Amino acid sequence: MKIKLSFVALLLACALLPAVSAQENSNNGNSNREPNNSRRPPRPPIYAGLPDLTIKSAKFIEAKDETRAIVIVSNAGKAPSPMCRLRLNVLKGVNKDSPLAKLWETDVPPLKPSEDATINIDIAPDKFSVGARTLIVDFYNKVKESNESNNESFSNFPPQGFK
Repeated sequence: MKIKLSFVALLLACALLPAVSAQENSNNGNSNREPNNSRRPPRPPIYAGLPDLTIKSAKFIEAKDETRAIVIVSNAGKAPSPMCRLRLNVLKGVNKDSPLAKLWETDVPPLKPSEDATINIDIAPDKFSVGARTLIVDFYNKVKESNESNNESFSNFPPQGFK
């Protein structure tokens, strides 16, 4: 009877022990060791906030048979921005409310926070000297931003020539 009781007690004790996890087995039974994360892909960063696309700078260059805009678009926000569109409007006059003469659009690549992208817009054989220019990043307002009022730049200065 004593043997039967000890055997039942041993079975009951084994049933109450926590199961050894596969991670503990891979650590040779040492549960204090850090798990091996070398096989896990890195987690993407967690961003708090929204992107904020702005026109950091713009140069308008006109010479002989080459006319282009060199625009630096920046993400001044706290989160990455998806791809969007940049629009260049050349106006018929020198005021911001002048009628539109011609427009060009191009893609802006996705940008990480604090990242810039240099965008070249070739408008040859057209010229900038027709009038003022406006640049609008995220023209179609597809990107939800922390500041929706800083996506536009206006210039009525004469374009620069190549040096």
